Amino acid sequence: MGKQTYPAATNQTMYALTVVPSQVSDKRRVADELAEQTDLAADHIFGQINNNKQYIPPLKRKLTYDEGQKIEALQLEGVAIEPEEARFYPEDGMAAQVLGFVNNDGQGQYGVESYYNDLLSPKSGQRSSTKDAQGNEVALGASDYAPPRDGDTVILTIDRNVQFQAEAALDRAMQKFSASGGSLIVMDPKTGGIVAMANRPSFDPNRFSSYKPESYLNGAVSGTYEPGSTFKPIIMAAGLDSGAVTPNTTINGTASVRVGDREIFNAEKRPYGVETMTQVIERSDNVGMVYVARQLGGEREYDYIKKFGFGTPTGIELAGEASPPLPDFSELYEVNFATMSFGQGIAVTPIQLVTAINVFATQGRLLEPHVVEQIQRNDGKVEVVEPKVVRQVISPTAASQISGMMVRVVEAGAGKPAQVPGYRVAGKTGTAQIAAGGAYEAGTTIGNFVGFAPVEDPRFVMLVKVDRPKGVTYAEESAAPTFGEMAKFLLTYYNVPPTK
Repeated sequence: MGKQTYPAATNQTMYALTVVPSQVSDKRRVADELAEQTDLAADHIFGQINNNKQYIPPLKRKLTYDEGQKIEALQLEGVAIEPEEARFYPEDGMAAQVLGFVNNDGQGQYGVESYYNDLLSPKSGQRSSTKDAQGNEVALGASDYAPPRDGDTVILTIDRNVQFQAEAALDRAMQKFSASGGSLIVMDPKTGGIVAMANRPSFDPNRFSSYKPESYLNGAVSGTYEPGSTFKPIIMAAGLDSGAVTPNTTINGTASVRVGDREIFNAEKRPYGVETMTQVIERSDNVGMVYVARQLGGEREYDYIKKFGFGTPTGIELAGEASPPLPDFSELYEVNFATMSFGQGIAVTPIQLVTAINVFATQGRLLEPHVVEQIQRNDGKVEVVEPKVVRQVISPTAASQISGMMVRVVEAGAGKPAQVPGYRVAGKTGTAQIAAGGAYEAGTTIGNFVGFAPVEDPRFVMLVKVDRPKGVTYAEESAAPTFGEMAKFLLTYYNVPPTK
């Protein structure tokens, strides 16, 4: 038996209020009476109909049957209630930016609605026939008639229950930290299917015109930011895969390191002493990451960043996906490779980052993320979206090694708030500075956390991003607890037995 599906967007018959001004003799009275039955101002209605035009656009759309009946009962001259098909979103604002909306002209805007507009849109009937040189139909000529048909049906990978929990968890974080925005993505590591994608601020697609256009943007795929320390596992994995370092490679962890004319400090601004690469990740040591970058060399580091998918779109079926370009290799210096090793000077989107982190949960393979599970055609054909492996990025051994390092972050490092008793969770915190105008905003950060669980056989990979949280300094205080809360729910929801 297949999983239960719920309608996220459907069509229903609504009604439009239309007026033919040329047929209205007492325009003021008609305006006053229509104002009593709608939320439109009488002066606004009068301004629209105070002319002798044969046609004006509908004064109001998406009236219910009862609302239409009340207006029709007035029997006003020149006024009609016309049925029309309208898109309806039963879950109101749930997964709003994933879905997008259909505008008043019947065109899909943003999200899946825009990406699959041609597929989802109903087709009107068409008739073609043979004509003579003067353009007249030939009585015995060939003629074809294509009847009108509904749009096709798209089944999403979104799990309604997980989406609900993700939005609630993000709302709690937003409220607790008075954050300006945020995103939460849950992905199935085995398929690349997006199980939940929540964004704040959001909107209700049933009332899209009541919101500012920036609310329509899906920050999970179109929002770009410097990830900070959540990028460290990417570069460390490159070091492990290339043989530049091993988990037990040791360095003398100083408080800072000079690169060119710049001095780079670790967050604590104190020396750690002798430490392994595992401890570099566990402690999120910038100085240790600069060492890894130097062992890799700029060319190899740059190539691995591209192999992990940065600099190119992921291909997810959502309109508006951003893909911040990588700086041209010829324009980069040693200091650029040093800062990129700890997630500064490189821009990513949340979907790019969670897709890259998923490489560690899939034995080193990069999977293409997707939000569509299948397409049900009107002719009865069903197209199933199969998981797509883009490339093998790192070896299974390197993937296992970096996963083990990320477990240490959760068990002994800054990721402790992401722990779930009984399970080995792999994760990494990142407190990212916000780039603006060639500098960083003072006193503001982005808290983000990435990870997956259980590490032995991952059931989910997740990213939590909290924008400009107030009253906290590090992501371990904002994003990590939200990750832990969601991880606990998911492991219970999927009936995953404890692994330790």
